[in-house]
Amino acid sequence: MNNYELTVLVDPKLDDKAREELNEDLKGYIGTSGTVENNVDWGRKQLAYAIKKNVAGQYLHLKLKSSEADFVKKLTTKLRVEKKLLRYLIVRSAA
Repeated sequence: MNNYELTVLVDPKLDDKAREELNEDLKGYIGTSGTVENNVDWGRKQLAYAIKKNVAGQYLHLKLKSSEADFVKKLTTKLRVEKKLLRYLIVRSAA
């Protein structure tokens, strides 16, 4: 079983309800091929430079586990088409 960490930068213009729906949608999608071990809202932070005309963003951090070989590829495909995300980063963690 492989461990991953996913950090997403969400559009700061989203209200709390829309952000929570996005979070539940991500957890639901990840649940089809893996598990979410931890889910932390890092809050709103200023960006070093503007991304899509936004100078701040809402960060979400998830720790994931999956045994599927193409898990990252599937997740990347899903994240790439999500309009509410400004950026995302997936890294494989040791534990």
